Amino acid sequence: MAADNLPPGALFEQVGTAFFPKLLAGFLAVLSVLLMASARLLPAEANEVIEDEPPDRQAFYGTLAVILLAIPAWSVLGLFATPLIMAGTMVANGARRPAQIVAVSLAATVVVYLVFFRLFTVPVPLGLFGR
Repeated sequence: MAADNLPPGALFEQVGTAFFPKLLAGFLAVLSVLLMASARLLPAEANEVIEDEPPDRQAFYGTLAVILLAIPAWSVLGLFATPLIMAGTMVANGARRPAQIVAVSLAATVVVYLVFFRLFTVPVPLGLFGR
């Protein structure tokens, strides 16, 4: 069989840092086409704009503050800043259960590390801990 002739890990060794932006662009393109098709095919009532509540300024400014603090945090802590940034974003947007915030932040960081660093061997910044 042809699969027997593949060297071990050949699939993941060919995946570089340029792969993920292309993958994301492909997903966004597919979702855009689906959104346009649904707007065209659904009845007019389904496409009506619903008046929402006014924007949550506290969530906006809280998220903006977390993003601005994330930039220097990543340069110092690297990937280890990710749980702090995620937790800050969750709190700024209304999450109030500490156990859930910690669990989601840590689990997402571990998944990112395992997928990018271990599986795809894409270097992730480790900050001061990587030196």
